[in-house]
Amino acid sequence: ADLRQTTDGTKLTPKASAKSLSKADVESRLGSDSDGNDGPSPRETKESSGGSKEESKTQESASEDEEDEETADLGETLNLSSADMLEFLTSPTARKPGYGAVQCYIERKKTGMGGANSEYYLFLKHDRRFLLAAKKKSGNKTSNYSISRFKEKVSDKGAGYLGKVRSNFVGTEFMVYDDGENPEHYRGGDEEQIRKELGAITYASNVLGSRGPRKMRVCVPMIDEKTKHPIVFRPASKTESLLTKAREGDDRCFFLINKPPRWNETVRAYVLNFNGRVTHASVKNFQLVHPDDHD
Repeated sequence: ADLRQTTDGTKLTPKASAKSLSKADVESRLGSDSDGNDGPSPRETKESSGGSKEESKTQESASEDEEDEETADLGETLNLSSADMLEFLTSPTARKPGYGAVQCYIERKKTGMGGANSEYYLFLKHDRRFLLAAKKKSGNKTSNYSISRFKEKVSDKGAGYLGKVRSNFVGTEFMVYDDGENPEHYRGGDEEQIRKELGAITYASNVLGSRGPRKMRVCVPMIDEKTKHPIVFRPASKTESLLTKAREGDDRCFFLINKPPRWNETVRAYVLNFNGRVTHASVKNFQLVHPDDHD
């Protein structure tokens, strides 16, 4: 996610996510099931949730009594040529007065037995323009997804390869990398060949398990006020990794959390206002907000 602020306090807007995420967006992102299963289990936009009654009631998509202020889709202001696309996909998008985030949605294409090797396609909401594709890599001990700007032959060997998302063994920590080289395989030379860390996500179940809201903490590098680009994390060891620095509260890190839902006695469920963007009630629906500003 590219929602962060510069070291001088200027906020920037996410380019491939929105403040209120749809179910398809959420489930294709970096979460694991509350019982600790690794990896996301996304469904198609029009597919029913198929979850248990407990899961469906846990986090409803129904609006709360108070309505959030509506903001326009920033994506509608974008005028992207093919030459602009790579820069757009790999750089933060500036906020504009009167507009919210760039709104997107994800579609799933099932492949492999039981959809084990499914592919996911990210589109701009307002004109259905294709942005990114992702596919789970087979043969890995942990969940590992290749991300490409091309739909065809999504892999870490393809021409459009931009990076990957990888989880730890139990699915509670996720890292986002660019297309650089693993530092463990680095043999000297140009250090800029070593991969950059673009994001770190830690994930934990509520003490109520599947019956309660889950907790997510996201960390992305702050924006350098001089260059207007994200501060580079290119660690040669785990002690210098973005995940380690996030745990230490490093001031080069920008943090987001999932907005806590409220318990509604009327429907006896945890509820959040998604302003109509959620198609099915699910415990996996969430919104990312700043820890000190949930609005």
